[in-house]
Amino acid sequence: FKVASNTDTIYYSKTQNPKIVFVTFKEADKSSYTGDIVIPQEIEVEGKKYIVGGIGNSAFKNCNTLTSVSLPIGIEYIGDDAFYNCQFLNTVNIEDSDTELQIGYSYEGYDEYGPFYDSPLTNVYLGRDIIQVDDDGVASAADGWEEGVFSNFKYKDESWETTFSIGNKVTKITDYMFSHTCVKYLYIYPAIESIGKYAFYNCKKFQGLSCNHTTPPTLGENAFEDCDNMWYIKVPETSIESFQNADGWSEFNKNNKFDKNVIFA
Repeated sequence: FKVASNTDTIYYSKTQNPKIVFVTFKEADKSSYTGDIVIPQEIEVEGKKYIVGGIGNSAFKNCNTLTSVSLPIGIEYIGDDAFYNCQFLNTVNIEDSDTELQIGYSYEGYDEYGPFYDSPLTNVYLGRDIIQVDDDGVASAADGWEEGVFSNFKYKDESWETTFSIGNKVTKITDYMFSHTCVKYLYIYPAIESIGKYAFYNCKKFQGLSCNHTTPPTLGENAFEDCDNMWYIKVPETSIESFQNADGWSEFNKNNKFDKNVIFA
Protein backbone atom coordinates (compact mmCIF):
# COMPACT_ATOMS: atom_id res chain seq x y z
CA PHE A 1 0.00 0.00 0.00
CA LYS A 2 1.06 3.61 -0.39
CA VAL A 3 0.89 6.60 1.93
CA ALA A 4 1.42 10.27 1.16
CA SER A 5 3.88 11.89 3.57
CA ASN A 6 4.43 15.62 3.05
CA THR A 7 4.90 15.81 -0.72
CA ASP A 8 6.22 12.24 -1.03
CA THR A 9 4.29 9.10 -1.82
CA ILE A 10 5.99 6.18 -0.13
CA TYR A 11 5.15 2.51 -0.66
CA TYR A 12 5.09 0.01 2.21
CA SER A 13 4.83 -3.72 2.73
CA LYS A 14 3.59 -5.48 5.84
CA THR A 15 5.85 -7.70 7.93
CA GLN A 16 5.32 -10.62 10.30
CA ASN A 17 4.93 -8.07 13.05
CA PRO A 18 1.44 -6.57 12.57
CA LYS A 19 2.63 -3.21 13.93
CA ILE A 20 5.68 -2.79 11.67
CA VAL A 21 5.96 -2.04 7.96
CA PHE A 22 8.95 -1.79 5.60
CA VAL A 23 9.46 0.74 2.83
CA THR A 24 9.23 -0.98 -0.54
CA PHE A 25 8.91 -0.15 -4.25
CA LYS A 26 5.96 0.58 -6.48
CA GLU A 27 7.14 -1.79 -9.20
CA ALA A 28 10.15 -4.12 -9.02
CA ASP A 29 13.40 -2.90 -10.63
CA LYS A 30 11.85 0.40 -11.71
CA SER A 31 12.30 3.85 -10.26
CA SER A 32 9.70 4.44 -7.55
CA TYR A 33 11.18 7.56 -5.94
CA THR A 34 12.67 10.85 -7.01
CA GLY A 35 14.25 13.91 -5.42
CA ASP A 36 14.50 14.21 -1.64
CA ILE A 37 12.75 11.50 0.39
CA VAL A 38 12.07 11.80 4.11
CA ILE A 39 10.79 8.55 5.58
CA PRO A 40 8.36 9.04 8.48
CA GLN A 41 8.76 7.32 11.82
CA GLU A 42 5.20 6.02 11.69
CA ILE A 43 2.22 6.03 9.35
CA GLU A 44 -1.52 5.68 9.71
CA VAL A 45 -3.65 3.61 7.34
CA GLU A 46 -7.42 3.29 7.77
CA GLY A 47 -7.15 4.33 11.38
CA LYS A 48 -4.31 1.93 12.22
CA LYS A 49 -0.85 3.14 13.12
CA TYR A 50 2.30 1.37 11.94
CA ILE A 51 5.95 1.85 12.85
CA VAL A 52 8.24 2.17 9.84
CA GLY A 53 10.87 -0.36 10.89
CA GLY A 54 12.95 -1.06 7.80
CA ILE A 55 13.84 -0.56 4.17
CA GLY A 56 12.99 -3.64 2.14
CA ASN A 57 15.18 -5.35 -0.43
CA SER A 58 15.52 -3.27 -3.61
CA ALA A 59 13.26 -0.53 -2.22
CA PHE A 60 15.14 2.30 -3.94
CA LYS A 61 16.73 0.20 -6.67
CA ASN A 62 17.22 2.04 -9.98
CA CYS A 63 15.95 5.33 -8.57
CA ASN A 64 18.23 7.35 -10.81
CA THR A 65 16.72 10.70 -9.82
CA LEU A 66 16.77 10.11 -6.06
CA THR A 67 19.04 12.78 -4.53
CA SER A 68 18.66 12.40 -0.76
CA VAL A 69 17.10 10.12 1.81
CA SER A 70 16.49 10.60 5.53
CA LEU A 71 15.97 7.59 7.79
CA PRO A 72 14.10 7.94 11.12
CA ILE A 73 15.07 6.37 14.43
CA GLY A 74 12.67 3.44 14.01
CA ILE A 75 14.52 2.00 11.02
CA GLU A 76 16.48 -1.03 12.21
CA TYR A 77 17.16 -2.84 8.95
CA ILE A 78 18.02 -2.00 5.34
CA GLY A 79 17.79 -4.87 2.88
CA ASP A 80 20.01 -5.98 0.01
CA ASP A 81 20.18 -3.79 -3.10
CA ALA A 82 18.16 -1.14 -1.29
CA PHE A 83 20.10 1.66 -3.00
CA TYR A 84 21.40 -0.20 -6.03
CA ASN A 85 21.99 2.03 -9.07
CA CYS A 86 21.08 5.28 -7.27
CA GLN A 87 23.54 7.26 -9.34
CA PHE A 88 22.48 10.71 -8.14
CA LEU A 89 22.03 9.94 -4.45
CA ASN A 90 24.36 12.38 -2.73
CA THR A 91 22.88 12.94 0.75
CA VAL A 92 22.08 10.33 3.40
CA ASN A 93 20.77 11.22 6.87
CA ILE A 94 20.56 8.45 9.47
CA GLU A 95 18.93 9.92 12.55
CA ASP A 96 20.20 9.48 16.11
CA SER A 97 19.21 6.25 17.83
CA ASP A 98 20.47 3.86 20.48
CA THR A 99 19.50 0.92 18.25
CA GLU A 100 22.06 -0.54 15.85
CA LEU A 101 21.12 -0.35 12.18
CA GLN A 102 21.75 -3.48 10.11
CA ILE A 103 22.29 -2.99 6.41
CA GLY A 104 22.73 -5.40 3.50
CA TYR A 105 24.79 -5.32 0.33
CA SER A 106 24.54 -4.27 -3.26
CA TYR A 107 25.21 -7.09 -5.71
CA GLU A 108 26.77 -7.33 -9.17
CA GLY A 109 26.30 -10.96 -10.09
CA TYR A 110 27.82 -12.91 -7.21
CA ASP A 111 30.03 -10.06 -6.02
CA GLU A 112 29.09 -8.05 -2.94
CA TYR A 113 29.65 -4.32 -2.73
CA GLY A 114 28.97 -1.59 -0.22
CA PRO A 115 25.31 -0.50 -0.31
CA PHE A 116 26.18 2.98 -1.63
CA TYR A 117 28.89 2.01 -4.11
CA ASP A 118 26.76 3.36 -6.98
CA SER A 119 26.18 6.72 -5.30
CA PRO A 120 28.33 9.89 -5.45
CA LEU A 121 27.86 10.70 -1.78
CA THR A 122 28.72 14.25 -0.73
CA ASN A 123 26.97 14.57 2.67
CA VAL A 124 26.34 11.79 5.19
CA TYR A 125 25.12 12.08 8.76
CA LEU A 126 25.45 8.95 10.88
CA GLY A 127 23.57 9.08 14.16
CA ARG A 128 23.83 5.49 15.36
CA ASP A 129 25.93 2.37 15.17
CA ILE A 130 25.62 0.66 11.83
CA ILE A 131 26.75 -2.76 10.70
CA GLN A 132 26.83 -4.57 7.39
CA VAL A 133 25.33 -8.07 7.41
CA ASP A 134 24.96 -10.93 4.96
CA ASP A 135 21.82 -12.97 4.27
CA ASP A 136 22.37 -14.96 7.46
CA GLY A 137 22.70 -11.84 9.59
CA VAL A 138 26.46 -12.31 9.99
CA ALA A 139 28.48 -9.10 10.20
CA SER A 140 31.21 -8.70 7.60
CA ALA A 141 32.59 -6.33 5.00
CA ALA A 142 31.80 -7.02 1.36
CA ASP A 143 33.73 -9.94 -0.09
CA GLY A 144 37.01 -9.48 -1.89
CA TRP A 145 36.56 -5.80 -2.62
CA GLU A 146 37.36 -4.65 0.90
CA GLU A 147 34.32 -2.43 0.94
CA GLY A 148 32.34 -1.28 3.94
CA VAL A 149 29.07 0.47 4.61
CA PHE A 150 29.90 3.79 2.93
CA SER A 151 32.44 2.64 0.37
CA ASN A 152 31.65 4.11 -3.03
CA PHE A 153 34.36 2.52 -5.09
CA LYS A 154 33.07 3.87 -8.39
CA TYR A 155 33.62 7.47 -7.30
CA LYS A 156 36.69 7.31 -5.08
CA ASP A 157 38.92 9.18 -7.54
CA GLU A 158 36.49 11.90 -8.57
CA SER A 159 36.84 15.61 -7.88
CA TRP A 160 34.26 16.00 -5.09
CA GLU A 161 34.60 15.34 -1.39
CA THR A 162 32.31 13.52 1.01
CA THR A 163 31.51 15.22 4.31
CA PHE A 164 30.79 12.67 7.03
CA SER A 165 29.31 13.83 10.33
CA ILE A 166 29.08 11.35 13.19
CA GLY A 167 26.70 11.81 16.13
CA ASN A 168 27.52 11.14 19.75
CA LYS A 169 25.50 7.91 19.92
CA VAL A 170 27.91 6.13 17.60
CA THR A 171 30.27 3.87 19.57
CA LYS A 172 32.27 2.15 16.83
CA ILE A 173 33.65 2.62 13.35
CA THR A 174 33.35 -0.79 11.76
CA ASP A 175 35.82 -2.61 9.53
CA TYR A 176 36.23 -0.91 6.14
CA MET A 177 33.46 1.58 6.99
CA PHE A 178 34.96 4.53 5.10
CA SER A 179 37.30 2.66 2.75
CA HIS A 180 37.41 3.92 -0.83
CA THR A 181 35.56 7.13 0.02
CA CYS A 182 36.29 10.79 -0.70
CA VAL A 183 36.34 11.78 2.98
CA LYS A 184 38.87 14.50 3.73
CA TYR A 185 38.44 15.18 7.46
CA LEU A 186 36.55 13.51 10.28
CA TYR A 187 35.71 14.41 13.88
CA ILE A 188 34.68 11.66 16.27
CA TYR A 189 33.09 12.01 19.70
CA PRO A 190 34.55 10.33 22.81
CA ALA A 191 31.69 7.81 22.59
CA ILE A 192 33.66 6.06 19.83
CA GLU A 193 35.36 3.12 21.54
CA SER A 194 36.87 1.36 18.54
CA ILE A 195 38.00 1.91 14.96
CA GLY A 196 37.96 -1.27 12.91
CA LYS A 197 40.56 -2.70 10.59
CA TYR A 198 41.02 -0.92 7.27
CA ALA A 199 38.36 1.59 8.36
CA PHE A 200 39.86 4.32 6.13
CA TYR A 201 41.62 2.09 3.64
CA ASN A 202 42.60 3.79 0.39
CA CYS A 203 41.04 7.15 1.27
CA LYS A 204 43.37 9.13 -0.95
CA LYS A 205 41.97 12.52 0.08
CA PHE A 206 41.92 11.88 3.81
CA GLN A 207 44.10 14.37 5.66
CA GLY A 208 43.30 13.96 9.30
CA LEU A 209 41.26 12.78 12.26
CA SER A 210 40.14 14.92 15.20
CA CYS A 211 38.88 13.49 18.45
CA ASN A 212 38.30 14.62 22.02
CA HIS A 213 39.21 11.35 23.70
CA THR A 214 41.04 11.09 26.99
CA THR A 215 41.52 7.35 26.41
CA PRO A 216 42.44 6.31 22.85
CA PRO A 217 39.86 4.11 21.09
CA THR A 218 41.11 0.68 20.12
CA LEU A 219 42.55 0.73 16.63
CA GLY A 220 42.23 -2.14 14.17
CA GLU A 221 45.07 -3.24 11.94
CA ASN A 222 45.86 -1.03 8.96
CA ALA A 223 43.01 1.33 9.80
CA PHE A 224 44.65 4.14 7.80
CA GLU A 225 46.36 2.00 5.16
CA ASP A 226 47.08 3.87 1.89
CA CYS A 227 45.83 7.20 3.22
CA ASP A 228 48.67 8.86 1.38
CA ASN A 229 47.74 12.45 2.26
CA MET A 230 47.02 11.93 5.95
CA TRP A 231 49.20 14.20 8.03
CA TYR A 232 47.59 14.83 11.42
CA ILE A 233 45.67 13.33 14.30
CA LYS A 234 44.26 16.05 16.54
CA VAL A 235 43.68 15.09 20.17
CA PRO A 236 43.53 17.04 23.46
CA GLU A 237 46.96 18.12 24.63
CA THR A 238 46.55 16.11 27.83
CA SER A 239 45.92 12.95 25.75
CA ILE A 240 48.85 13.18 23.35
CA GLU A 241 51.11 10.93 25.41
CA SER A 242 48.35 8.31 25.83
CA PHE A 243 47.86 8.14 22.07
CA GLN A 244 51.59 8.00 21.40
CA ASN A 245 51.90 4.96 23.66
CA ALA A 246 48.67 3.15 22.78
CA ASP A 247 48.61 -0.02 20.67
CA GLY A 248 48.26 0.87 17.02
CA TRP A 249 48.39 4.61 17.58
CA SER A 250 52.02 4.41 18.68
CA GLU A 251 52.94 3.31 15.17
CA PHE A 252 52.41 6.86 13.98
CA ASN A 253 55.61 7.83 15.78
CA LYS A 254 57.68 5.29 13.87
CA ASN A 255 59.15 5.66 10.41
CA ASN A 256 57.68 2.52 8.92
CA LYS A 257 54.65 1.81 6.73
CA PHE A 258 52.82 4.80 8.23
CA ASP A 259 53.43 8.26 6.83
CA LYS A 260 56.21 9.74 8.95
CA ASN A 261 54.60 13.18 8.60
CA VAL A 262 51.52 12.14 10.56
CA ILE A 263 51.62 14.02 13.86
CA PHE A 264 49.58 14.38 17.01
CA ALA A 265 48.69 18.06 17.21
